[in-house]
Amino acid sequence: MPNRRVENVFLKQLLTLLSLLQGQDFVSGQDLSAALNVSRPTIASWVKDLESSGLLINKIRGRGYRLLTPIQPIDSKQVSAKLSAAGRDIFPVIDIVAQTDSTNKTALGAVYQLDEWKLFSAEFQQAGRGRRGKVWQSPPCTNLTFSLGHRAIFEVGVLYLSSLLVGVAVATALEQETGLPVQLKWPNDLYCRDKKLAGILCELQGSPIDEATLVIGVGINVASAPTDTANAATSLLVETGRLLPRDLLLVKMAEAIVNTFAAAKCSGTGPILAAWRSRDFLYGRSVGVHQGDRVTTGTAQGIDEKGQLIVLDDSGTLRLFNGGEVSVRW
Repeated sequence: MPNRRVENVFLKQLLTLLSLLQGQDFVSGQDLSAALNVSRPTIASWVKDLESSGLLINKIRGRGYRLLTPIQPIDSKQVSAKLSAAGRDIFPVIDIVAQTDSTNKTALGAVYQLDEWKLFSAEFQQAGRGRRGKVWQSPPCTNLTFSLGHRAIFEVGVLYLSSLLVGVAVATALEQETGLPVQLKWPNDLYCRDKKLAGILCELQGSPIDEATLVIGVGINVASAPTDTANAATSLLVETGRLLPRDLLLVKMAEAIVNTFAAAKCSGTGPILAAWRSRDFLYGRSVGVHQGDRVTTGTAQGIDEKGQLIVLDDSGTLRLFNGGEVSVRW
């Protein structure tokens, strides 16, 4: 569930507090209260709010506070400066806010011209969404949550494959920046060494046979990973041993996604699907496909040209799935 304590506090003040705590030394409650012009009990309350959001803070009586979780605030000007010349033309305005319910929700509510792309990011999402209404939430200033919105006349096949196309774009960009082996779990998750690293949520507004707005939401574990999930998760910090700049990652991901959709429009989806298959996390694994109360078990056999999951079920029949939750039977 969304953390209501963080939701109800002025997050920009909390972000200022975070910036004061991110050094190597302890900062006393007295110095923090003076810097922020609030009482020491308010500082203690805000620290609890930050801890409840998932941040680790060291507290020692008589010495003060020190932030243990690494953070990196993102600045829209720095993001714009790191974009390529083509990227600056595509994203003349970048919307980065301290706090929002969901960047996908923001993108869905925006107004677009035909063929226009827009980029939205937030330091903290109160109600970030995953597939089937699941809540996706991470500590402020630690991970990367962003959405792209694009209004266009899409080929229907591209729309149906959108999660797979985005997966290839993000995986390729991550591999180039980190050297990590990134795999894709149908239909919308990214894995590294058998642990979830990132997720994708694509949503469509409008008719797929007319002008429509496609919203692409991406969440990447950069500096922290959730511990209360059914499947093990990891982060770029854990896998690489270094804190990668979030603003640069945002630029690389956004440009890779735009370029992948341009390639699909120009050359078709075949090469991109081939790239997806080369990273298929499920291929050859024993899986369970959950569709409501129904579960089909078998062995994953890859995807077809429409992006459907192929499963050889336990009775020896090939089955196709265009939706559902997939669990791996280890």
